[in-house]
Formats: sequence, C-alpha cells, structure tokens
Amino acid sequence: MFHELAASGPVTTSAFWLRPLQQWVLRRIALASDGLRTNREGYASWLRSLPGMNGREVLAMPVFSNFGEPKTLPAWNEREPAMFMFGWGIYTGESLAVTISRAAEHCRRLGLSRLHVLGGGRLPDVETPGVELHGHGFMAAADISRLLLSCRVGYSAYNPEFFGKSSLLAAFASHGVGVICQGQRSLLEDGLQDGIHLLNETTLESTTDVSKLSWETLAGALKGWYDKHSLTLNAASYAKQLRLLHTTSNSHGREE
Repeated sequence: MFHELAASGPVTTSAFWLRPLQQWVLRRIALASDGLRTNREGYASWLRSLPGMNGREVLAMPVFSNFGEPKTLPAWNEREPAMFMFGWGIYTGESLAVTISRAAEHCRRLGLSRLHVLGGGRLPDVETPGVELHGHGFMAAADISRLLLSCRVGYSAYNPEFFGKSSLLAAFASHGVGVICQGQRSLLEDGLQDGIHLLNETTLESTTDVSKLSWETLAGALKGWYDKHSLTLNAASYAKQLRLLHTTSNSHGREE
C-alpha cells in the first residue's frame, strides 16, 4: 500500500537528488508485489505507468478518519459558531500566524466567533479581532472528535491535490464539518469538487452574499464522499483484495 511516492523539491534540497533513486526503489517494490493499492488516483496512475506493470490492477481508495466516525451528527445550526483548523500541514509555506489570520478573516465573514487550533506548538502572537482564538495541544482522539462535532466549519491549509491521503480532511468529512480549503482549482482529485463538497477560499472570497451558502449541504456532500471509503469499507476492500490474491495464488499453484 503506497501512502507516499517519491519526494520532490528544489534543486538545492536532497529530495531533488534522491528522487530518481526513490522512484527506482518504488518500481522494484511495485513489481515485487502481488497486489498494489494507494490512497490517491494520481499515485495509482503513476504506478500503472511504470515499465513492466503490464496493466496490473492498482486500487485507489482515500484514507479514513483517525478521529472516529460518529454515528449521529448535529445539524450545522446546532453547533457552536466556531471554526476548527489543524496547526500543521500548511503546504503554501506560509507561517502559522498568517494562516490563522486568514482563517480568522473567514470566521468574521461567516459570523463565527471562535477559532480552535489543534497542535502546531505554542500559538503565535496574532491579533484576531472579533474572533476568540483557542489553542489546543495534543488531545485524545475522543476529545478531538467531540470538538469537531461542536464546530460548524473547518479550515484546511493542506494541499487540496492530496486530499485523498489526508486523514485531516477525512476527520472533517466524517464529523459533518463544512470545509474551506486553500487553492483555486474547481475540479480537485479523487472525486472532490469545489462548490459541491467544499469551498476553495478564493470561491468564498468572491461570494458576495455568504448568507446564501448552504454549509449543511456542502458538509452532507463531503460526508457522502467520505462514506464511500470509511474505515469499514477500507477494511472490506483490503480483505477482498487479499482473498482474491490468495485464491489466485492457490489456483496458479494447482495448475503448476
């Protein structure tokens, strides 16, 4: 199961120079494996294109939430007027202070009075006028789940192109939280769409009347997307693939 592929980076970094070696290792692993799977269709396409794969099946299924899958979800208007964000995974290279300021601005536009930040170390000294800033250190998964259920909106600074491998987006989705993400592409990967499942912040910034946004509809669509690769379905998919490989291996053994 490929959760990551080769690293990449500027020519001044070791990731740039090690990438060819990492790709060579990945190809060796892929060709030596009886079954392959990954969490992003983009990764699956790369694996299928490797020389020697000969059309071998590569299953792609996004990851599940690390913070549980509540059986019942409160409605958007039953939650506190708050936003939740994780204090790591900022792909733009901006500081946490800048990212918090951006999230707080979205809070003010949406009439949300609190911003919860999980992790990321000690919160930076940043002004968030009209928005109460609450920093949280490490928390148990059950406590994170309860906090997510209490919030209306989540802000993601993670690269939207890699949402399939993001357990943080999966946590938002499984808890029925409406999501604002950084980025500009309307058609994302792995079946996600701006304005259908979540909102790019550029789309939100260009919306003149935010009161007409149906966050409950967005959160419901994102939850529906998530339900297709929940923990139960991930486990069932692994089991099915393993059974098929076992059956195929035994069949070849009898023929030989």
